[in-house]
Amino acid sequence: MNPKEFEHPEGASEPVIQRTRAGGDHDLKREMTERPPITPELREKYDRQLTTLAQLMKEAGTWWQLDGMMNVSLYRKQKGGDYIGQHADIDMAVRRDELQKLEGFFRSRGYGLFIRAKDGDFRDWRRVGHKAFHPTKGWSPHIVAIDDSGVIRDSELKKVEISIIDFDQEGFPLANGVRYPKEWLGDRIMSLKGEEIHLSHPARLVMWKIWMNRGYDEKDFDLLAETNALTDKDVDDVEAVLREMARHNWWDKAPGFDRESAAIKARLGKLRGKN
Repeated sequence: MNPKEFEHPEGASEPVIQRTRAGGDHDLKREMTERPPITPELREKYDRQLTTLAQLMKEAGTWWQLDGMMNVSLYRKQKGGDYIGQHADIDMAVRRDELQKLEGFFRSRGYGLFIRAKDGDFRDWRRVGHKAFHPTKGWSPHIVAIDDSGVIRDSELKKVEISIIDFDQEGFPLANGVRYPKEWLGDRIMSLKGEEIHLSHPARLVMWKIWMNRGYDEKDFDLLAETNALTDKDVDDVEAVLREMARHNWWDKAPGFDRESAAIKARLGKLRGKN
């Protein structure tokens, strides 16, 4: 795919596909064995971005939680610590059954729903409605700041990567078709600069993080273990969910649990015996 910088289908007033250069205000690279240290400027910027997101979602009035390793930074800040290092982006989880409401709300606040693909030094952004707002092979969902013409604009909170949570008929959350405990979506709220940040349950974080194999992921796991945020029951529940995921062959990037069991069990072992 090699779209024009702005692609307008016939009769459309807004661009459907936009292309931007890769890059950001961080030095994080996937081959690094640990994250670059936080700087005073980035610390202040992360604080502003997170409080801006909290304000935005308070106005939206929908369920949300912070996703990704930013949670671990905030687990540490709750105990008087600091960010674990530089982060590539901010991630947030929302409910699929609230996407239609969120689409209208975000548009009223200067944001659009996009799915993004990587192409070398470029990023291709496809504008979508809520029905097409989901991950597909090579494309990941984001909310992105836009101007009145629908063109991506600079903003303190320019983009947020989105995880979308589905539920089964009995109200259990699903990870690619596999149930996980309802309590993993319970409220874990911390105050940051007077705003309420909704944190992820650490077990749900581990459920996704455990498969990752970037250079700094092992160090990230050590930092997560140091927070003592999980009980042994949490770890047992994570292992049960992972086994069910593997049984369903849920992700083409993840070999079966048996073939990866040594690495996965080693990571789970770091989390046991903390509480």
